[in-house]
Amino acid sequence: MIETKRKVSKTISSITVVAACALLSLVLFANVSGNESLSNEPDLANYVGSESCRNCHVEYYDGWRETVHGKMIVPAERYEENNLIRKAFEDGITAGSPRIRLNYPGQGEGPPATSWEDVDYVVGSNWKARYVKLVEGEGHRFYDAQYNITGTQAGEMTAYSEIRNNEDRCLGCHTTGFDYDRSKSLDRSATDYSFESMTAELGIGCEACHGPGEKHINDPETEGGIINPADYTVAEQTEFCGACHGRNMGHRTIEGHQDPIGFSIGEYARDYTKIQSLVRPYEGEWEYDPSRFWDHGAGLSHRMQYNDYEQGPHWGKISCSDCHNSHGVVPNSRPEGTVMIGGQPTVVMPASGTSALKWPADENFCYNCHSTDQHNYTIEAFMPMTSRSSAGALAEQRSHTFWPRGMGNPHPSVDLTR
Repeated sequence: MIETKRKVSKTISSITVVAACALLSLVLFANVSGNESLSNEPDLANYVGSESCRNCHVEYYDGWRETVHGKMIVPAERYEENNLIRKAFEDGITAGSPRIRLNYPGQGEGPPATSWEDVDYVVGSNWKARYVKLVEGEGHRFYDAQYNITGTQAGEMTAYSEIRNNEDRCLGCHTTGFDYDRSKSLDRSATDYSFESMTAELGIGCEACHGPGEKHINDPETEGGIINPADYTVAEQTEFCGACHGRNMGHRTIEGHQDPIGFSIGEYARDYTKIQSLVRPYEGEWEYDPSRFWDHGAGLSHRMQYNDYEQGPHWGKISCSDCHNSHGVVPNSRPEGTVMIGGQPTVVMPASGTSALKWPADENFCYNCHSTDQHNYTIEAFMPMTSRSSAGALAEQRSHTFWPRGMGNPHPSVDLTR
């Protein structure tokens, strides 16, 4: 366990994901062994929702609303008819190509979608969007098509093959206060069964980072009534973000899950999930999937900021929040056209608009901390687009190794050539 700066009187129960390794992550506090109960998990009633925080923290709230944190999962009913995410789904039904059916394991083709009414939730809003439907008695299943918002296939619907239920694999990193025990105990045939019945809030809200807010709202002056991740060490903050922004090979004790259930700030994220690493073994064992890395070691897939970061010179020196701001956004900036990545020509698409950064990602970005007298730092040289979101859409997200050309530092025994 990482040594904390201070004692926390109450544990947090949430998991987070951010648009780039910002200060958000899961916090369902209590150690897990096998499928035992998370007995220390706070009751969902202790959460008050992000709207309640706005009363006193309007500036932070309004900034957060501009980030993608709170838009990880959105009820389908909120999408207007002219929304591109909705329109792509409806056009796909009309065209019949690609087909849009529910993914069913071992049952052949699942039921086809006939209208937008067949969608209950949309997962994702910045890189891609995936469509979810509640199947009575089973859970929330994905449709076999996704809409690509950025990347080489931006504006297109492509195939998606996930056959596991959302709540049985990854819901914790897309919501606030995900209650694992409750998700397993609820009657999935009940009329009121929904994502809302097992979470405090859809998306990454204020309490995902700061903990349940009931005590703080009732008595704001009470010490320990709320969590401030900034009070923790660089290592603790990095683990906090890495719990969701470190691509892993599954939970260590809960089969099927990739969200770090049981993790709490101040602990080591790799004690909960098998975060892939090319530079540090876990208890003497190497854990990694070579297909997720370029041959020079940098992450190839999205959600690999932590996997990259631990390979570079910033590791242990600065935290994610030194560059990222979970309470606001700035204009995004990235090159367009064809660039060379890993020796391959790759088309770089326009940015989606904003990033949860403290400064725009332009030619001056590195000089916010580095002196021009020391080195000719450029963000394109040290943080090129190397990782993809999905569906072959390369060069969407920047490398976080901070080595020239995005090169990583793979273990010498690892053969990553493909």
